[in-house]
Amino acid sequence: MSASMSKRTLWLSLLLALTPLARVWAAGAGDVLQRDVPRLVTPAGAAASLEPYRGRVVLLNFWATWCGPCLKEMPDLDRLDASLDHRQAAVIGIAADGPAEVRAFLGKVKVQYPLLVGQPDAVFAWTAQLGNRSLGLPFSVLVDGRGQVRWTRSGAVTQAELRAQLQKLLPPHS
Repeated sequence: MSASMSKRTLWLSLLLALTPLARVWAAGAGDVLQRDVPRLVTPAGAAASLEPYRGRVVLLNFWATWCGPCLKEMPDLDRLDASLDHRQAAVIGIAADGPAEVRAFLGKVKVQYPLLVGQPDAVFAWTAQLGNRSLGLPFSVLVDGRGQVRWTRSGAVTQAELRAQLQKLLPPHS
């Protein structure tokens, strides 16, 4: 095993060991759209922030261009986002990839909801803090208007499943 692989394995093991503590801390802490967010960029490479989404219900969907189940759920996520009142809710894809890979992907697959990109190790560490015990993708997190995690799901989700969760957080007729 290479030294870099050994360090990565050690790092991920440490994160998994600390995940229950991180969740306890997170339950009483502030807005997850502000806290411990890794550096994010647009597919074009420009700096990006989740700040514009504060105060809204936000579905963070963690994915990668090489993840088959991630790609399968994207049309449902796109249709869901298109039906939302963006003053109240949004879908945001967070890719554990490089900007170049996401740009190439978007040349083939069109989605309208915002996609941001983060360095893979940092994105996976963030998902671990948010409850992704397996560190698998896709991983979805539904955040309420106060920035509190209200629902998480490992694996692909459907539009119907997400609508049911959103209805719990949005005012009627949203």
